[in-house]
Amino acid sequence: MLTIIENFLHKSYEATDRDQDGYLNFADFAKILSLFEIELLANYPIQRTYATHDINYNAGYTVEELILYVEHSEKLRNLKEEYKNLFEEIDKNHDGRILIDEIRRDWIEKGIFLNDQSLEAIFKGFDLDSDGKITVGEYTSILLRHYFQSRVKDM
Repeated sequence: MLTIIENFLHKSYEATDRDQDGYLNFADFAKILSLFEIELLANYPIQRTYATHDINYNAGYTVEELILYVEHSEKLRNLKEEYKNLFEEIDKNHDGRILIDEIRRDWIEKGIFLNDQSLEAIFKGFDLDSDGKITVGEYTSILLRHYFQSRVKDM
């Protein structure tokens, strides 16, 4: 089963691989990275970066190589860290889960006022396993989905 990120990368890859040969040239590879605001070179010279991620040692990038590159990107690490920090800000008692009352209190502190029905709908959208609490994994997954989805629609 594909992760949320892999799913969006597959869609972007297929849309960019116009000749459908299963390979992208470096310019198209860079175009996808740019779409998701992922650093192109990861602080390495082009030749080293390309060789490091060109796992089949040919002139083109496969979707698997694109996924590998993104999974090891500074951008993805930063997004995950940012979302974890946001989670911890809401998780006032630091028990590793967010309950609906914690969200309500956090948002009231921030001047965000929603009726119970709206708050419950948002909560259910984050509570992927419907157990009445949101874990950092669920929270991060939803925010990553939103991040990648908002960029794919621009293709």
